[in-house]
Amino acid sequence: MDPSAFHISPTELYELIGVVGGLGVSGTLGVLFVRRARAARRRQIEEAEPGGALPPEEERAAKPARARLEPEQQPHPPRQRGTAA
Repeated sequence: MDPSAFHISPTELYELIGVVGGLGVSGTLGVLFVRRARAARRRQIEEAEPGGALPPEEERAAKPARARLEPEQQPHPPRQRGTAA
């Protein structure tokens, strides 16, 4: 493969390597900082909860189901069709 087929100068090649390397390094550092921040926030939440955090399986089971309203507790009775109000 002939390197002259790309029509790119060595200076442009160094610039390209620098840009790709800079993006890779900044992306990697961003991921590491986000992981560290999430872990710190998770620790803060676990410390604030009384008794510690529940495992995900128990947490789902511990959530109360949404209560359904009984017919006498409904805020508005259903309207009948065909009657003038």
